Amino acid sequence: MILMVDARTMGSQPSGIGMYLYNFLKEIVKAPEIRLVLVSDVATSSEILDMKERGVEILLYGKKVFRSGGVFAYFNYVRKQAKKYQPDLFWEPNILIPLPMHGYHGKIVLTIHDIFPITAAENYGIIYRIYFRFLLNKSIKQADLILYDSDFSKKETEKYSKPARKKKNFLTYVIINKEQKSELNQSNFDNDYFLYVGYLGKRKGTDILIKAYEAYVQMGGCRKLYLAGGVNDQSVIDLLEETNAKLQGANKATIEYLGYVSKERKAELIENCACFLFPSRAEGFGMPIIEVMEYYRPVIASDLEIFKELIGDAIGYYQHSDDIALDVDNLAKAMYQFVGGQQIDLNVYDEVLERYRAEKLGPPMIQCLLASV
Repeated sequence: MILMVDARTMGSQPSGIGMYLYNFLKEIVKAPEIRLVLVSDVATSSEILDMKERGVEILLYGKKVFRSGGVFAYFNYVRKQAKKYQPDLFWEPNILIPLPMHGYHGKIVLTIHDIFPITAAENYGIIYRIYFRFLLNKSIKQADLILYDSDFSKKETEKYSKPARKKKNFLTYVIINKEQKSELNQSNFDNDYFLYVGYLGKRKGTDILIKAYEAYVQMGGCRKLYLAGGVNDQSVIDLLEETNAKLQGANKATIEYLGYVSKERKAELIENCACFLFPSRAEGFGMPIIEVMEYYRPVIASDLEIFKELIGDAIGYYQHSDDIALDVDNLAKAMYQFVGGQQIDLNVYDEVLERYRAEKLGPPMIQCLLASV
């Protein structure tokens, strides 16, 4: 069976969707019944180069594509490759199929991670919201199989899309790799800082986090805050700079933005943080939290329904509110009340982590794909 995959999200600096795809591809490539063909704009990330080293054929558009009209030109290239190769399955892991798959006669698999431009529309520009609404049902109608990475995402999608209710679907969840970490004594951490890893944007709540940090310092808090990841919204960087200017001289408490960090640096930051903060307004899965749990670090997250589904009460929560002032206050208080040095219940963390191992999620995914042909 030939499986062609639109792998643009893992072509360079993959984040959530790119890593979701990569971790499943590492399992799929082991299946002798499946021949993988990846299509991408570029191939600069270690993840896509790893696929190449494993013998996977990679077709390249040849230039980096961003969120603009360039997506349509790129996807026209993808469509031409599907028409040429006629794979048994074509997998679009990025929610939307920008153009109709004219000339391709195989079956289409679509992953829907979330529909936030509909359910959390305030975090997106009006043009993208219109674009998303227009293409969502068109994409779903083309699909023969829909993959969801949480039951929450499935329910939300079927609530707003009638065509989705009639489609064959499968709950994949998300594979989280078991990290090789050093043996650290939890009581001997010297680096007493808060940490956030993920892209900087309003949906992720990083504006809330920055404002809450200022309030936390005003309460007398003195831990530093590190932010790591790409930028989705420049206004968040502007807010960060304004906040740091206000905090100059205040107990040496500042926010430091580290940009997009390497896998090794990310691991180091997580392994040594006092507490990981994840104040997201909306999530389809929330991979960073479970990645942090690999290192047995404390977590404080917004009390979203999706986290309760996937993680339960294994981590700490603060009460999320649509009232920004209240949201900021609740997070600031949770940060200030965090003492540090708490012992993590390793068994509880391990129980959650085992649900998302490759050996548990990979084989059912492979069988689902094979049965879809």
